[in-house]
Amino acid sequence: SIKNGETMLLCIAAAGCVLFGWLGRYMHNQANIIASGLKGERQTGELLKKLPEGYTAFQNINVSFGGRTSELDTVVVGKSGVFVIETKNSKGIISGSYQGQNWTQTKHRGSQTHQKTLYNPIKQVGTHVYRLANYLRGEGIDINVSAAVYFADGEAELNLSGEKGNIPVFAFSDNGEKALLDYIKKGGAKLSDTTVKKINKLLNR
Repeated sequence: SIKNGETMLLCIAAAGCVLFGWLGRYMHNQANIIASGLKGERQTGELLKKLPEGYTAFQNINVSFGGRTSELDTVVVGKSGVFVIETKNSKGIISGSYQGQNWTQTKHRGSQTHQKTLYNPIKQVGTHVYRLANYLRGEGIDINVSAAVYFADGEAELNLSGEKGNIPVFAFSDNGEKALLDYIKKGGAKLSDTTVKKINKLLNR
């Protein structure tokens, strides 16, 4: 009947409004996440300009190995070595185990508490290191690649447990700027000028 048809159309219209509302919120949240990440990467880029002459920072580098590609936030190249820096711009308390698969982000807003699960960025950057090291090896540069995780937001507080590995985690709120720069400058490698130039040329393609 006409009445049943009108009712069905109203139901479809209502469902469409709900769907578009959900999509709008989802896209807004995704845009905020991307903008926050870019802000953190820009802050890291500005920080790395404080390194001495002879260091070069590359941002948003794609590296492929074994049929898989990693997008690296930042790669620093200098005589002290090659470093992959994974930047996080998360706020709140970041808790978890150094060896754990996931960490937890806890934010307090008034009387409300919000929690979110984060994939352990140490594991994330470890994969990037593996691919970059093997990519360089394929180009005739057999060196160790180092890494670090840097929480750039001043409202991020780290609460990590367990045994620390060889990938350190720094936070701006805990003198992280100086600690990250010192970590890079004191890297264990002693690369020749020729090797540094070759790596810079490869990453600048």
